[in-house]
Amino acid sequence: MDQISSSEQLVLLSSDPMELRMKFAIVQVLVWFFIYIDIFMLFTFFSKQAFHSDTRYILFAHTLLMDSILLLLTDLVVLLSYFYIQIPVGHSCARAMDQNSSSEELILIDRDPKVLRVKTAIVQVLVWFFVYIDIFMLFTFFSKQAFRGDARYILFAHTLLMDSTLLLLTDLVVLLSYFHTWIPVSHCIALCFVMGISIKNTPYTITAMCLERYVAICMPLRHASISTTGRAIAAIIIIWAFSSVKVIIDLVIVTVTAPPSYFAMPSLCNYQIMLVTEWQHRMHVTFSQMDFFIIAVIVLFCYAKLMLAAQAASGENKQSVSKGRRTLLLHGVQLFLSMANLWVPFILDVVRKQSQYLFLPVRFFNFIAFTIFSRALSPLIYGLRDKEFSLALKYYMRCRASPSLEKHSS
Repeated sequence: MDQISSSEQLVLLSSDPMELRMKFAIVQVLVWFFIYIDIFMLFTFFSKQAFHSDTRYILFAHTLLMDSILLLLTDLVVLLSYFYIQIPVGHSCARAMDQNSSSEELILIDRDPKVLRVKTAIVQVLVWFFVYIDIFMLFTFFSKQAFRGDARYILFAHTLLMDSTLLLLTDLVVLLSYFHTWIPVSHCIALCFVMGISIKNTPYTITAMCLERYVAICMPLRHASISTTGRAIAAIIIIWAFSSVKVIIDLVIVTVTAPPSYFAMPSLCNYQIMLVTEWQHRMHVTFSQMDFFIIAVIVLFCYAKLMLAAQAASGENKQSVSKGRRTLLLHGVQLFLSMANLWVPFILDVVRKQSQYLFLPVRFFNFIAFTIFSRALSPLIYGLRDKEFSLALKYYMRCRASPSLEKHSS
């Protein structure tokens, strides 16, 4: 029992804090690198029917699953052991702790209780209205086989799922702040981890949907072979991988840099608690700029190609190209709003330094415009404008009571 309770049993224990941080960072990089490989191979196994009936591949998939579980559990032990090791607090961490413990971090905070209640009520109405729409559209997607076999609708459903997740988690943060509920930073980090991935997921998925429309209109003969169900699922996995990279990097940095006392400190949840150093803030801005630039180039390229296709098209084909161009234009607006959400913290920092009076109204406007309404455009673009999907929606809204709609939805 003495040996088991001894501090020597801590994983990666070292008397040198720098050596400990280095070891911990190496473990995180290696563990998550191999987990991504295992998950991708498991996806390949489940995607092909021939592998399901082969004993060799079944055993191989079982090995991959067990290896992934062992890696995750081992990494959990490493994290737990790391949090029990005292690391000196640097100046940057102390600054982050002061920021995160400040009452200014309350979302939608206002000195006037009536104004705060009105703002919170507005958020609740908007969030749950759009969440209900998204859930109903997801129900429609899963209820019709034709939608589940179309790459465009698969990406659309993934967007709806991510938007609903982000809206619910954001609303949870709003409610926690409204009731002045402070929770430990370690719990907030888990919440911010999922929110960070969800925020990144939407613009990447919309970009994939723009490319799908480009292939459908500019390369119609190859569209059936390119836009398959398997490739849509593979695209979603790639989107998740790219969305997770920056969030995992921030998680590793805050885990290595911040002391254990930082994770036990009560706080209100926002992604800024994961940005504990000044250079990390700059890196966050740089990554956001790169994302915006790359996505803007892809969307402009697709739109330019559709413009050229519209000039060369005629008759019914011209109408289809024009509709695709309008869809792409709406995607551009949605992408702008989604990407603008990444810039909100930096806009608010500038406003806070200039005027405390303007800070609360600007933050509330940014929250409504860039967090809520940017997530409301997905149902408009594909759910209501798409003829087949809108007919299916009407069919299920009427509880399958219209024979004319039943013929279209079957």
